[in-house]
Amino acid sequence: MSPPGGADGLQGPAPARKPLLGVSLALSATTGALVALGNAGTAPFLAWLASLAASLALCRQCGPQRRLARSDWLALALLLALAGFFRLYRIGEIPSGPWVDELAAAANAVTLAGRQPFTPFGATPLFEAGPQWVHTPNLYLYFCYAVLWLSGFSQLGVKLISVLPGIAAPPLLYLLGRRFLSREAALLAAGLLAVSDWQVTVGRWGWDEVLVTALTVAAFAALLADVQDRRPSSFFLAGVVTGLAQYAYVAARLSALAAATFLAVRALETRKRRELADLGLFAAGLLQAVLPIAVFWIGHPATFAVREREISIVPRLLAGDLGPLLENVRAYGLMFLVRGDANPRQNIPGLPMLDLVAGVLFVAGLVAAVATWRRAGSLPKRVSVEATTSRRRTGSSCGGAGYANCRKSVTSPLSRSASRRTICISFCSSSLKTLLSPNSW
Repeated sequence: MSPPGGADGLQGPAPARKPLLGVSLALSATTGALVALGNAGTAPFLAWLASLAASLALCRQCGPQRRLARSDWLALALLLALAGFFRLYRIGEIPSGPWVDELAAAANAVTLAGRQPFTPFGATPLFEAGPQWVHTPNLYLYFCYAVLWLSGFSQLGVKLISVLPGIAAPPLLYLLGRRFLSREAALLAAGLLAVSDWQVTVGRWGWDEVLVTALTVAAFAALLADVQDRRPSSFFLAGVVTGLAQYAYVAARLSALAAATFLAVRALETRKRRELADLGLFAAGLLQAVLPIAVFWIGHPATFAVREREISIVPRLLAGDLGPLLENVRAYGLMFLVRGDANPRQNIPGLPMLDLVAGVLFVAGLVAAVATWRRAGSLPKRVSVEATTSRRRTGSSCGGAGYANCRKSVTSPLSRSASRRTICISFCSSSLKTLLSPNSW
């Protein structure tokens, strides 16, 4: 049966949607023009928000909407409680104090908020003095200021900048997993993320990449919602969320590239106009969200590429030096299961990034994924062209959790009661490792 409104799944008459579409496009064009003319203040910001609101209102007319079962709501509540406990427990004492990057970002947020005029679409150097190797988008600094203001400008507020998106990531991963896993497998994947020593450690430092992880998971959950439910609006929403991630950490550009590549390969394999239209919807949402900062970057190309120049190994590869690439392959190959980051801020030196239970499940899921690829002929690939560090690969733990709970390799051979026992054992084992690792916090 076709959804209400016809086979394309759009509800309501087409003429009712045209005014919203026109308003959204006009506001987006106004935003880009204002920023290009040097006005990156309140007017383009309000126009940008209005354009996103009009587009999201248009998306609400596209259905049907999938409702969560009561058991799903219970799972989400459990994950929020679990993630919140591990990220908030003794947060004032562990770690013992803020890191220099946290203090610099908080100071920049307060300084920017007190400066006139309001400039959300720009970038601020992390350190005014010294080498300009990191520029933080101003919109993210305003987000930091809002969290600090709500927390009374306390040390807790500095931590909440990353703690809050860290708490949000496991429930979002559950919603993503429910698109292609059983309820038990999705809960196991998200639960392992909630108690992951890697995620908990990084989430207790005020770093912008934690927000990128949460937004990336949300974007891919929206992508898969359309693949399963045939909701074109979800692709646009995924593009918007991916675009918002560009205002945080620079690694979000890889997330956008991965999502666009996924949709492009899907369109090429099916050779259907609908899949090509889905790619266009994603690109439209991404462009609308990222347009203001993209216009700023076009006018300031050095600011756009400052971090890549600092960490990229591409220049050495172009010079014929394959050493950095081989080192990346070796380091990332060992990171998950053998020897992780030696920086105590991010890991216990000498230990792998994944605990024993998650590591074993990761290998089992990865083997199953490769076996599926051999049959279907499709497997996502990505080559790192950045200097090695686990902090830049924080989002990989979400993929690791997903591979670790590939339904065919873990839950299908088990009865429902056995699946629940697996969840309990895995949670307890991974949680124990995290609780016994306060030094890495």
